[in-house]
Amino acid sequence: MRESLKESLKELTALTSGESNEIEVRSYNLTESPSYTGKEMKDVRSKIGVSRAGFADILGVSTRTIEKWEINGAEPNGSARRLIQLLDNNPEDILEEIKQVSSL
Repeated sequence: MRESLKESLKELTALTSGESNEIEVRSYNLTESPSYTGKEMKDVRSKIGVSRAGFADILGVSTRTIEKWEINGAEPNGSARRLIQLLDNNPEDILEEIKQVSSL
C-alpha cells in the first residue's frame, strides 16, 4: 500500500502542477483512522523533529490547536488523524511528498 500511496501522491502532484491531465482512479478500503493521545501526538512530532509551529504547518492547523491536542484539550479530526498516522508510520516519504506539493 505504501508504494501505491506514494504513486497516487505523485500523480496528484503532476495533475495539480499541470504536468499531466490524466489521473487513474483507485479505491481503497481503509481502517478507521486511529485516535492519538496528547503524548502520542507529541511523540510523533518529536519523531519528525519539528516544533509545534512546524507540526501545525504540516497539518494545516494553528499552533494553538497543536497545543490543545497535546494537552488532551481537544482531538484532531479524521483527516488530521490520518495524516498523523502516515507521519508516524512513514515520516520520511510523507514529509518529502508534502515538501514537493508545497513547493508548487
